[in-house]
Amino acid sequence: MNFFKTILRNKNLSIVLGSQLVFQLGIWFGTIGNLQFLQTHIESHFFQAFFLVMGGIIGVIIGPYAGRYIDVTLKVKVLRLVGVMRIISVIAMLIAIYTGSIYWMMIYSIGIGCSASFFNPTIQTILPLIVDKEDLITVNSININIITLSRIFGAVLAGLLLK
Repeated sequence: MNFFKTILRNKNLSIVLGSQLVFQLGIWFGTIGNLQFLQTHIESHFFQAFFLVMGGIIGVIIGPYAGRYIDVTLKVKVLRLVGVMRIISVIAMLIAIYTGSIYWMMIYSIGIGCSASFFNPTIQTILPLIVDKEDLITVNSININIITLSRIFGAVLAGLLLK
């Protein structure tokens, strides 16, 4: 129960973990929505898979550059950049849904993959700065549990919205 005190006592930690929850839920809502869109507009399962993993592949490619950028830039500035990237990505998804264009959906996938390459490492570098050393293991565990639960509930909730 000590971890609840840690979270409630530290407003910055509450904000960081809350943003992690929202970001991860949004990724899974977007992934399920993207899959539904691709199943509607592309018959080939190979190309559906290709478009689904394209954002992740680009994210892995830019990962080392993102890490270097995170190390030399203020963390708040990086998180603002990620926010702008996510807004642009969601706008691309809305355009894709409106026009039925898989190219706009690919822009969404790449944008979300790139923003994840910046967001997750930034959160990992922020956590040691905002919590005491003795609470770091607990906070990292909570962070990983938030990611895992977001995967589960994000996919389930997005699937329920499709019905």
